[in-house]
This record gives sequence, structure tokens and C-alpha cells, in this order.
Amino acid sequence: MDTILKKDLIKELGVDSLPEEEQARMVEEVGRVVYERIISRVIPLLSATEKEAFQQILENPNDDDSVVFEYLNSKIPNLEAIVQEEVVSFKETSLNVMSKIG
Repeated sequence: MDTILKKDLIKELGVDSLPEEEQARMVEEVGRVVYERIISRVIPLLSATEKEAFQQILENPNDDDSVVFEYLNSKIPNLEAIVQEEVVSFKETSLNVMSKIG
């Protein structure tokens, strides 16, 4: 599903005409922005103890995004809904900006 969402955004923004390397860079940047939006949205939902544990996960260089989301999923019952809302919000914002530019 993640790949489908990324491909849809690439097409909707007209990035699909760029070279594959540039598309990959854009997809990575979009992922980073959405990831940051999700994190900033869920941190207030964690208790002080959970925030400390989460901080340790973020600081561990051996932990990747799957560990981060596994932890958050165990603490935030509606994480999937939050993720989807942030993806949709990002897409809407991006398309709105692009429609004003061109």
C-alpha cells in the first residue's frame, strides 16, 4: 500500500516525468516529511514514561522505522488512522501548492 500511495503522489504532482533517480529522491523526501508529521502528531498522545522509551528507540542507531512504528502501534490504538490522515493531508497540501504554481 505504501508503494501505491507514493506512486499516486508522483503521478498527481507530475514528478513521473523526471528521471528515476530524481523520482526516488522525491519519494524519500515525501516519506521523511510525512514521517515527521506523524511523529509530531503522536508524541503528545504518549505518557511521560512512553516518551522516554520512545526517545531511546529514536536514539538507537540499530533501530529503523519498523521498530519505531511497532512501538507506536503498541501504544497508539489508532496509529493507522493517523498515518492515513497525515498522508492524505500531505497530498492535499502538495496538490494545492502545485495548482497555485502551475
